[in-house]
Amino acid sequence: SVQEHAIRRGVSNRLVFDRDKFWNPSCVMQNDRLRTMAELASEEPRPDERLQVRVLKPSLYGPGGFNSQHSKTWILDGELYVDGSANFTGQSTRNEESVLATRIRSVIHDATSAFNDVWETATEVPMYRLLALPEYQQRSASQSARRSTSLSVEKRF
Repeated sequence: SVQEHAIRRGVSNRLVFDRDKFWNPSCVMQNDRLRTMAELASEEPRPDERLQVRVLKPSLYGPGGFNSQHSKTWILDGELYVDGSANFTGQSTRNEESVLATRIRSVIHDATSAFNDVWETATEVPMYRLLALPEYQQRSASQSARRSTSLSVEKRF
C-alpha cells in the first residue's frame, strides 16, 4: 500500500480513526493493513515517528451515538492537501468518488491546524495494540450462505 511504502521510505504517518470503526472496522482488511504498517514501523529506529494512530469519538456538537470521525483528509509533506469522499482503499479506485487536491498554502495551513486540533483531542493507540490487532478471518461458504439467507428472510417481513 501507499502507507507501507511511505513507512519504508522513512515518512511519518499520523492517522486518526473513528473510535468505534477502529475497534469494529467495516473494512475487513483494515486490521491487517494497520498491523503490517505497525510491523514495518517497528523495524525502524524510531517506530513512533513512522506511525502514530489515534482514535476519536467526536463530540463537538454534543454527545451522540451516530457521531463519527468521517473525514478522509491527507496532508502530504505539508505541500499537498487531498480531501474527499474516497476511503484510502483499493475499492475507492473503482467507486464514484469526489476528491479535491490543492497546493494552495492557506488551505494547507488551515487543514493542518484543524488536523492538529483533532489530533490533540484523540486517544493514542499504542504500538503494541496495533501489533496485536486480530487477523481477518475469511468466512466459510456455509457462514456466508447462512448470513445471506437470514438477510433475505428478514427482508421478506
